[in-house]
Amino acid sequence: MLEEYLLDYGYTEYEINKLKKLFSSNRYSQSTLLYNFKNYHQYFEKNNMTHQEIIHIMTIIPSILSESVENTKAKINDLHILGFNKLTIFSMIKNYPYILELSISKIEGKIEELEKLSFSKTNLNHILTECPSILKNQISFEQRIKYLEDFGYSKKEINDIIIGSPSLLEENEKSLDEKLKELQEIGFSNTDIIRITSIIPKILTLSIQDIKEKLKDLLDFGYKEIDLVEIIKKIPFLLKDNYLDSIQNKLQFLLSYDFSKESIIFMTKKNPYIFCYSSEN
Repeated sequence: MLEEYLLDYGYTEYEINKLKKLFSSNRYSQSTLLYNFKNYHQYFEKNNMTHQEIIHIMTIIPSILSESVENTKAKINDLHILGFNKLTIFSMIKNYPYILELSISKIEGKIEELEKLSFSKTNLNHILTECPSILKNQISFEQRIKYLEDFGYSKKEINDIIIGSPSLLEENEKSLDEKLKELQEIGFSNTDIIRITSIIPKILTLSIQDIKEKLKDLLDFGYKEIDLVEIIKKIPFLLKDNYLDSIQNKLQFLLSYDFSKESIIFMTKKNPYIFCYSSEN
């Protein structure tokens, strides 16, 4: 009965077996679990969740199925009282289902920590919607801020990069230190790093190998790493995906006008804004 319902809903046999193992105890009758499943699915569907999103939540935190849906509604109401709107709450649940297992006092404590760092209510909602897992994190936010201040970031720059990439609040000092040293080793000064990461905060969450992968088209074309360092110093926003996605087309366009690879590299090093021009320009 329960298994047929789950198969019809879209669960895989692997997901069903995981649930069956968890609820193999005689404490949970099939009829009770089926009743809870249906209630949860109806409730989440009414709040604009897809079948796949619901399956994801139930697979990540199947323990909620041993409780009434009313308990989850009460948790969501508590989050609403803390100042989150309904859309934000359900986005947080989709991104990080474990939020339903966190106590309200723990969530409240983390929110208070963030409020002390002068984030506006709008920015706070954005940070937690993008990275709700920081609510469970044991790292002190103040420690993270102090580390960035000691490197040379201003308070405004720190707020900007955290808003741009909230997962930075989950990075430990060792990890951040390694990333900053990697950037220094390939030729960026501290001032360059602060300016570039203030524009593209995501850089602080990527390894040098990730960055090289993003610039693979240019490296394959014949640019040296030092060329790319100089180009990025001039226009950091070139690392944004919408520019990187079109670089191959720009290079082919220039080749079609009989420029040699060497001359293309030479002129784009001098004026990397060429990569931002449309073909018509």
